[in-house]
Amino acid sequence: MNSDHSDQNDIRAKRIARLQALQQQQQRSLSESAEPATPATPSASTTPATPVHAPTLSSSSTAASPVQNNDVPQRSNSVKEGERLASNSPVAHVTAKSPSSSTLSSPEWVHRSIAHILQLQGSAALPQGPDLLQEILSESNAEFLNIDSLDTAILTIMMANVLTDSLGYLVRVWSAAYEAKRAIRTTDPEKSSKYAVFDEIMRLSASYAFICISQDAVFGPSSALSSLLTQSSSSSVRISDPMLYQIADVAKQEDALSDLFIPCLRALAQLASGITMAESTQCHTLLLTLQTLVSIPGVPDVITSSEYFLPESLKDGNGSSVEYETLLGPFYGISPVSREVSLRHFDNAETMSPSAIESARNTIAHEQQAVSNVLFNISDKIVRASPSSRNALLNFFAVALNMNHKRRALQVDASTIATEGFMLNLTSILARFASPFIDATFSKLDKVDPFYLINSSRIDVFDETKLNSDEKSSESFYKERRAQNSAQPNFISDIFYLNVACLHYGLGGCLQGLEHFDEDIKNMKKQVERLEQGQAGWINSSRANMFTMALNNFRKKLNEAIAFQNCLQAAIFDITNMSRAVGFYGFYATWFMRFIDEHHAYPSQVIKLPLSDEFMKSEWLEMINNIPEYFVESVAFFVKHVAQRSPNVLYDPYAIPLAAFCAVFLYEPRLIHNPFVKSKMVECLFYGILPQQYNSRGFFADCIHSDPTLLRYLFHGLMEFYIDVEQTGASSQFYDKFNIRYYISQIVKFVWTNNHYRQQLLSEAADNQDFFVRFVALLLNDVTYLLDESLSKLSEIHRLQTELARGNVTSETTNEEGETETTDTQTQLASAERQATSYVSLANETVAMFKLFTSAATGPFVTPEIVDRLAAMLDYNLAALVGPKCTDLKVQNPQNYRFSPKQLLSDILDIYLNLKNEHAFLEAVARDGRSYNYEIFLRASSILTRYSLKSSKDIAQLKQLADTVESIKQSDIMEEEELGDVPDEYLDPLVFTLMKEPVILPASKVTLDLSTIKSHLLSDPTDPFNRMPLKLEDVQPNEELRQEIENYVKTHRKK
Repeated sequence: MNSDHSDQNDIRAKRIARLQALQQQQQRSLSESAEPATPATPSASTTPATPVHAPTLSSSSTAASPVQNNDVPQRSNSVKEGERLASNSPVAHVTAKSPSSSTLSSPEWVHRSIAHILQLQGSAALPQGPDLLQEILSESNAEFLNIDSLDTAILTIMMANVLTDSLGYLVRVWSAAYEAKRAIRTTDPEKSSKYAVFDEIMRLSASYAFICISQDAVFGPSSALSSLLTQSSSSSVRISDPMLYQIADVAKQEDALSDLFIPCLRALAQLASGITMAESTQCHTLLLTLQTLVSIPGVPDVITSSEYFLPESLKDGNGSSVEYETLLGPFYGISPVSREVSLRHFDNAETMSPSAIESARNTIAHEQQAVSNVLFNISDKIVRASPSSRNALLNFFAVALNMNHKRRALQVDASTIATEGFMLNLTSILARFASPFIDATFSKLDKVDPFYLINSSRIDVFDETKLNSDEKSSESFYKERRAQNSAQPNFISDIFYLNVACLHYGLGGCLQGLEHFDEDIKNMKKQVERLEQGQAGWINSSRANMFTMALNNFRKKLNEAIAFQNCLQAAIFDITNMSRAVGFYGFYATWFMRFIDEHHAYPSQVIKLPLSDEFMKSEWLEMINNIPEYFVESVAFFVKHVAQRSPNVLYDPYAIPLAAFCAVFLYEPRLIHNPFVKSKMVECLFYGILPQQYNSRGFFADCIHSDPTLLRYLFHGLMEFYIDVEQTGASSQFYDKFNIRYYISQIVKFVWTNNHYRQQLLSEAADNQDFFVRFVALLLNDVTYLLDESLSKLSEIHRLQTELARGNVTSETTNEEGETETTDTQTQLASAERQATSYVSLANETVAMFKLFTSAATGPFVTPEIVDRLAAMLDYNLAALVGPKCTDLKVQNPQNYRFSPKQLLSDILDIYLNLKNEHAFLEAVARDGRSYNYEIFLRASSILTRYSLKSSKDIAQLKQLADTVESIKQSDIMEEEELGDVPDEYLDPLVFTLMKEPVILPASKVTLDLSTIKSHLLSDPTDPFNRMPLKLEDVQPNEELRQEIENYVKTHRKK
């Protein structure tokens, strides 16, 4: 033999000498107890040149394993697997042949059992098994193998250079002993002594397995622990959970859990980061393996205290680093939401049937749910392991969110942020942690710390826009308050605020991603369509190959985008996850309103608004002012998307607080500085009243008509914001306001059937007239502009359609610089049609709202600052619809632009009829020298009669109104003749009418009529002559001029 073999002989000789010295003591112990005493062995050596043996392990821990949660998938240790192991191991033959008699515990039986399990003889014996058996017996100076020679036997085999995989061999030995023990009948009288044999084999196998794992190559070639943990269930070298627990017990006694499991976990994490759910079996194996590892006592603390858990390198990383460079990140990134998986299920999705797409989406949702369930169980075990591991995992969640703020950016490099699957898994896990304190009665509201953001720095809010505080003030607030506070938040508060952040960056980022996919897919379809339409022009050209490659590339990208969009949508809108998110947001909305309630009694009491000045100066409002905007905006953003794609999950009781949340923030304008955040509240309410597949009245319908908070604050809040949105500060504010006001008009129409809201309108008009007049003025501005643009675009469409009918393919237009340009007529027509559709839709809704309001309250519509403009607007549009140029509005397929001239005419005339008893309005119509024409009213009456648009009573009232107006007009003409040529200084410089209440503007010193400046200030708070800020209370009555005008009128009328 060579020198290595000589060394091994020396080792075995020393081992045998030691064992002989202890033999007598061990035999006494065996005779006194059914369970054999564990022989004391020296510590393991790190090199094969010195004796190597198993660390000690008490027999009480043999094959121990924790109670498993039956609801959570486990690594397979089923009876079937046990039967397989038994049938594949040598001990199966032993137990099959062993008779049921007292001879079963004879030395021959023990010898045969050990020899077969150690693979020293039998059909599955090692290549030199019989020789090794004789060597062991010779060295032990014994006729048979027994429990005392087991250590020597295993060590001899391990050192004999006959094993190709040392750890794999020990796994097979342990498994064979485990199954042999299971095969012993409970009625066997020798059960205890037989157990002792197999337990000792398992103990020693686990001990030597620990040495193999922790001391690389000490026994020659050996598989990595990570490799054997992730073997398939049919593999004979797969480490079972009981064996893993026994190895962990050895490591724990050696204070080496970290040495045992951290390298294994790093290897598993590396494997997880390099695969996708396209290899779903391997992914699930990795997750279930991690679940088993964190179930071992002490391992969660080892993981979370490791330098690799949140490595220092994260400081220089980006959002993706936390997914790929941390110990647990790769596992949390396992998800079916990937390009590879999406193409497997949704390749050529545009050709798939709806049922096939639905089936594929269900598959994705099921896989995502299965993954998130295991990940939650892993997280739950870490949280429950110890306070330190819980705190570390919460930090991991927070770091993941803090490093992925860019997920809500408009444009971001996908490689610098965590994947959608990672963020969806975090969202699901945190929602599951929140479930215990979310209930329909909101009983745990007070468990959430309202000052968490200053009591904890876990969530980074410094770079976020705040509700009502600038960046510098907010930074100072947090630094000062955090320095003063030492309170430690509870677990509920941690989970609550992590959920708020995760729903914004995680789920919210994924929803925003869907929006981007919608837009990208739309653009790609246009590119493909454009290339396909031009194919005839390039197919035979020299550049055909280039165009063909471009077309195929676009088609491939389009197919991939549609597939991933379907995959992402399936994972996001899984009914279970959506229901949890809705439940949390309902709880959150209720908590937030309790937060801003001065008495902190909501929902048991209706919140009292407006908030008092004292409360607005309190520490509560100071905290609210410095909360990130997304704490409010994300609620509306979520509801909007769920309403569009999965409305069936928006249900009571959570619909009530979500709708009330929006109404409160609209009513109390001091809570939110940014008008665009408020606009999200309006949008949220709008989607809540739209008819849905599962609810024909919308999921907010019932609570809008019944909830006390909504009944009290919704209507005024809508009117308030209708006014506030006039000035948003954005460059696009002029056009933004129309979209927002469109949503408001739809909500108003919806609530109009409720008499309570109609009475609120009357109360506003009577008790808060200045406010209501401002609202009416802006409503009038909108309807004037929208009708003017609508009719203008329709006239342009009429002209372009006529030119195309004549064969004119080009048309001349005038650009902004006044230059004449020649453009394609069809292009012009398409542009005009898009604009007309938008303007007409908005105009229709604004006119409809005008009609509703004038039917309920007429007073605010006939105030001096309103009535002349209102009359002029109505007269102008009536003349456009039925006057001499009405044929200019005749277009092909007017319904495509939502233009119904008959309906629009009917609505405008309804406004006339609503105001028919207001003399100020009739006078204003008569004074309208630009558009009023008695003949127009007669023609309108004729059209109403011809098409039965109105009842005979309405038509008669309209004729009477026209007659009255005409009479007033004739009287006005006579009065003007009496006054003669009025001096210019008596005329208003803006509207050129005789002033009745002249006032002086303080900055420009210009004199004009009070009604004129009132009208101007309703939409523009500046001096019209120098643009300086101006308030109505600053103007000064010009009493001297007023007296002159009155004297002038009296003098001339007496003549």
